[in-house]
Amino acid sequence: FPAGWSMDKPHYLNSDQELLVLSGEIEISGVAYREGDYAYLPPGYARYRLRSTHGATVLTYYEGEHLAFYTAAPPGMYQPKKLIRRVQSSKLRWKSARDGSQRKLLRRDRATGEETWLVKVGAAAAASSPSRGTATLNTSVEEFFLLEGELSTPQGVMQPGAYAWRAPNTAIGPAVSRAGYQAILRSKGGAPGGRPAAETVEFSLD
Repeated sequence: FPAGWSMDKPHYLNSDQELLVLSGEIEISGVAYREGDYAYLPPGYARYRLRSTHGATVLTYYEGEHLAFYTAAPPGMYQPKKLIRRVQSSKLRWKSARDGSQRKLLRRDRATGEETWLVKVGAAAAASSPSRGTATLNTSVEEFFLLEGELSTPQGVMQPGAYAWRAPNTAIGPAVSRAGYQAILRSKGGAPGGRPAAETVEFSLD
């Protein structure tokens, strides 16, 4: 979003929007999002006074078609329980996962099992255990966007801004990162690694 960008006409979208601010600041419906801030805005969420005074770079996921409608949302479309208005990821604590990475949980849908994480592998951890094995996703799609560092895979070397979409039953790995990396990782259509939706333990791709 360039500096001075604005959109003040009230509207809603017919799909969900999941966003992470990579740099700058943007305001949506009276909420100011800064670098590292995350939100999940369900279909039908009322939007007004969108603007970015100094500009912003925002990683945004939409689920399916996303169109703007300048009327009130149809009854029942907007589900407030799904709204995650704002998460300041910089204030969340990193938690260790079984595969040696550290993670911050941004979203978990207990009905579907879908999850969104920030993932970090430090240089020290990468140097001591640089290689990861191969795993299979049983039920869910996995999306991966590299924020920092570098990750080598059989498909090539991923650098900041690299994106991967992995279909269900896709073998993953091996992957190597000698310098470490940070990424955002999310599952769609089910829990990561094919876990049941009700199971909330952290997962491993090893």
